[in-house]
Amino acid sequence: MATCFGGTLKRATNGDRRSSFSDVSEDAGSPTRLRAESQLQKISERHDTLRNVGGALRLLSALFNSQGDARAPARWEEQRQVMSRAAAEPTLAEKQEEYNKKKANFMTRTFWTFIMMAGFFSALFMGHIYIIVIITAIQIISFSEVIAIASIPSKARLLRSTKSLNWYWLATTMYFLYGETVIYYFKHIVLVDKMLLPLATHHRFISFILYVFGFVFFVASLQAGNYKFQFTQFAWTHMALYLIVVQAHFIMNNIFEGLIWFFLPASLVITNDIWAYICGITFGRTQLIKISPKKTVEGFVGAWIMTVFFGIILTNILTRSSYFICPVTNLGANIFTGLRCTPNPVFIPKTYQLPQYFFLKENTVISFEITPMQFHTLVLATFASLIAPFGGFFASGLKRTFKIKDFGQSIPGHGGMTDRMDCQFIMGFFSFMYYHTFIALHKVKLGTVMEMAITGLTVDEQIELVRGMGRYLANQEVFGEKFGPPWLCFQTRFPVTGEPLFHDEDDGPLIPASSTGTSVRRLALEFPKVHPNRDLVIFLTANDVIAGLAAAERIYQDEELAEAKVLCNQGGRVVVWHRRLDLLEIGEQLDFVEELLQEHHTIDILINNASVCYEASNIFNVSRTLQINFRSPVDLCSILGLQFNRGGAIVNLSCRLADATTFSDERAQELREVTTYRELNALITRYRDAVDVDRVEEEGWSILPYIMSKAFLVAFTRILVNEEILPDGVSAWACCPGVVRGGNYPEEDQAEFMEPSEAAKGPVMLALGTMPGIAEAPNGSYWIDGEVVEW
Repeated sequence: MATCFGGTLKRATNGDRRSSFSDVSEDAGSPTRLRAESQLQKISERHDTLRNVGGALRLLSALFNSQGDARAPARWEEQRQVMSRAAAEPTLAEKQEEYNKKKANFMTRTFWTFIMMAGFFSALFMGHIYIIVIITAIQIISFSEVIAIASIPSKARLLRSTKSLNWYWLATTMYFLYGETVIYYFKHIVLVDKMLLPLATHHRFISFILYVFGFVFFVASLQAGNYKFQFTQFAWTHMALYLIVVQAHFIMNNIFEGLIWFFLPASLVITNDIWAYICGITFGRTQLIKISPKKTVEGFVGAWIMTVFFGIILTNILTRSSYFICPVTNLGANIFTGLRCTPNPVFIPKTYQLPQYFFLKENTVISFEITPMQFHTLVLATFASLIAPFGGFFASGLKRTFKIKDFGQSIPGHGGMTDRMDCQFIMGFFSFMYYHTFIALHKVKLGTVMEMAITGLTVDEQIELVRGMGRYLANQEVFGEKFGPPWLCFQTRFPVTGEPLFHDEDDGPLIPASSTGTSVRRLALEFPKVHPNRDLVIFLTANDVIAGLAAAERIYQDEELAEAKVLCNQGGRVVVWHRRLDLLEIGEQLDFVEELLQEHHTIDILINNASVCYEASNIFNVSRTLQINFRSPVDLCSILGLQFNRGGAIVNLSCRLADATTFSDERAQELREVTTYRELNALITRYRDAVDVDRVEEEGWSILPYIMSKAFLVAFTRILVNEEILPDGVSAWACCPGVVRGGNYPEEDQAEFMEPSEAAKGPVMLALGTMPGIAEAPNGSYWIDGEVVEW
């Protein structure tokens, strides 16, 4: 047997008579023929290999035959290099395949580049909240990519708690960081909310406890034989949290300081990356760093220069838009609504004068005007060009350590999210630190003062602080000058002009005690006489939209206002607005007050005219009557109380029948002596208990819930003054304007009733302070027919 390079040649014997393939039968189905064809096919397939082997044999033969020849090593090296080049040179098919692959990758990369750009700019123009959502998504995706490269799948499947803990650490860290951001930038909202206040004041402790829970669970989950893997994952996760989540948190804070502090640094990094590639392939000769062999010194420096030029141009554009330079005050703002603020001084152009140089003529002055922000842009552009790329080099070293090309495949054609954000994280962190060190205006903010007052003062001290601020602002005449003209909040639940607006078959007609339209007309007529050259803004509120609009329209068309219009033409004007307001909904009251204060800041007059009739159909509907006639006006007084201008007035409309003669002497005495809201609330509870057990008359109460509700409102008006709920200089009056003609009263009784214009005089004169004898009347008094009633 002879053997040559793995092939075996065997001499045929009599038992093996297949000495020649030509002797094989021509029958296609012959097994011998099939075996022969198979062997021929194998020989044909190995032909190229054997040819290469033959070349190698000839090379070895030449080597052995050249012993003693001094030129043999050189010839051997030359032959080896020729063979290496021949083996390395790709074939035409391989070249075409490589070209198609690069082309497809380029098309995919380009397509997703435009998709990302479109999404980014859409979010940028839609508002800050959309950018925050994008950054949050980047945080989560980048974290998952970095965690994945250090995970061992087999052990991760065995230790399922490891993966759960990774996401728990992420959730805990984001809760802490996001909470810090919300509390810092929105103190004025968070600290006044009943539900959010405990979370805000104990936020850091809650975050720490959440971390401790995770730490304890990690220690409890340790298993023998897997300690190294578990502790490696623990350390790796915390490194990822610091390098990704924490740094992204500072990027988010940059957004709240103004979009320019987010968009400009991010654009500088992207621009530098593009120009580094262009300058590198054009001028690149000298390698910059071994960890990234394709980076060149020429590309590095060229990108720096171009990034500086780009930054100056972009800064000049962005500083012209308040949407980019203003801090966030409204998360609903977008590029079309914009933002308003007092610009940071770095955005205001300044004139700079160059020093006197020896080669210039004497007294030659060279000056130029530029915003200080341009100088800060030079620093940001330099950092983005010279330092931020090292974030990418760090990521490259990390990938080489784990022998991977990309962190993931989150973005087709680009690799993972971390591959695109490696430089952005450190750039955003630097921008935050630079802004707060050299640019931010360190002044006391409203949220900071509120935080100190809420967390550091007792309730009594907080009340005293509010009262003191109110007195200070009133003494400084801030209300009258800075915040503009006085205005009126005229409130009624159901406006009526002579007849009921609607009839509820279950509860009967709902009729207030006076005509809303007439009261507004009277106010518009009297106000210019008292306050010439001043504007009057009236808010007419009603539960029924159609009826309220109709009342407002009648006011505008009324000829009785002609005199008022003439007076207003001397310098002031009367404006009547209608707004739907359901006093049974505290949320609507709060929204209404917020809208008013955003526009006008203070209130001068509030006329509470809310009532439900006392017909038999709802005579015992105590809850509804108290809610409409008492609770709703009380809520509105409480909400608006501290917002009143000095000299303002609250007028609560009551009823002539709600006097002491309607009750027993004992109940009347209790109503006279009540001085606090707590005492009044206890009295109301006793009344409702009497209703529940059907002992109203026996205990000396009025059988009509309407009368009781109005009596309680009179008592509350006095309490407003006694408990000093209102600022100094604000009056509170209870008033019965009288029974007005119209409505559902018998015609024979109408003659005894008052004309609407006559009935409106009382509330209006009290509101304007023109009622005779008002200067001598105790604040909180009850008025009937122009006189104070000893109630």
